[in-house]
Amino acid sequence: MQAGQVLNRLAPEYAWPPDALEAEPLLPLSWSWGQRNEAQFKTVQLFFSRRTWIPFADLPPWETMHALTHSLHTYGQNGFVIRGCPPGLEHQLLQRGGQSLISGREALLDLQGAHFQKRSLKDLIRRGRRHGIPYEVLTPAQYQDKRLKDFIQSISQNYPTTLRFLYLRELEQAQRVFVFESNKGQILGLVSLSRSGRQSWHAELMLRHPQAPIGLMESLISEIFIKLRHEGYLWWSLGEVPFYPLAKPQGLKEQLLHQAGRSLEPVFSAEGLYRFKAKFRPFWRPVLLYGYPDLNWRVLWDMFQLSQCAQLAWQAWMPTFFT
Repeated sequence: MQAGQVLNRLAPEYAWPPDALEAEPLLPLSWSWGQRNEAQFKTVQLFFSRRTWIPFADLPPWETMHALTHSLHTYGQNGFVIRGCPPGLEHQLLQRGGQSLISGREALLDLQGAHFQKRSLKDLIRRGRRHGIPYEVLTPAQYQDKRLKDFIQSISQNYPTTLRFLYLRELEQAQRVFVFESNKGQILGLVSLSRSGRQSWHAELMLRHPQAPIGLMESLISEIFIKLRHEGYLWWSLGEVPFYPLAKPQGLKEQLLHQAGRSLEPVFSAEGLYRFKAKFRPFWRPVLLYGYPDLNWRVLWDMFQLSQCAQLAWQAWMPTFFT
């Protein structure tokens, strides 16, 4: 896909203001900003394609878009792949060549905007707050709290196979963690954040206890929104809805990418994730997969396997073979 074609395909559905393409957050999803004095990239070698996948990175606060795109294009002799690209970064990268595909959509909240005005959402938040309180876990030592470990264990028992290299899965990787504690002292919900820019944050883990009451996660998200707004930040990304693009898939690769994602539906519901995030009336903007010098079939297959999407697909399809 050539630079600028993404926006042409998205109109009139494209809800992210076109004049804000250069606004934050500009980094790929789950890349962190401002923690290091020099750029550090977490890389994974793809077996069949021999490409370098860069799922995560820590960038210094003075890193410019020009410097970032230059360093990326000198990274790896056999080329590289980045998922979770926002349109602004994809546009810059395509100036130097490569290919991109639309892989999903990102939900962005304007922290100065009105995302909680719907009566139905307010009712859900009130219902959630009857059952406990949301608050921030302030120190890394608190991550070792037995209640937190029990909560995460309950999630892992219900979802034994989790996606890899698509978000920061460990609490220790997060820059901030918020939880919802019940009136009985049990952890029932958790959201972890990474900082994606000077004025922006990104949601990584969004976990809910299987027996959590209705409205709990809405209450927790409302509390985080209020806190980030009070601190003066401008944007909060609720993250990606993968395999749920803003535009109709074009080309065989995009079509198969989204069909493969939808095949996970019995074990991973993109539709359910979309419905939940849509409650907050976010700005939607496309999420792109970018590869240099191209995105060939070997690259896509490597990523499908390494991210454990292939294993989830097998779990989704397996019951059909025995019925």
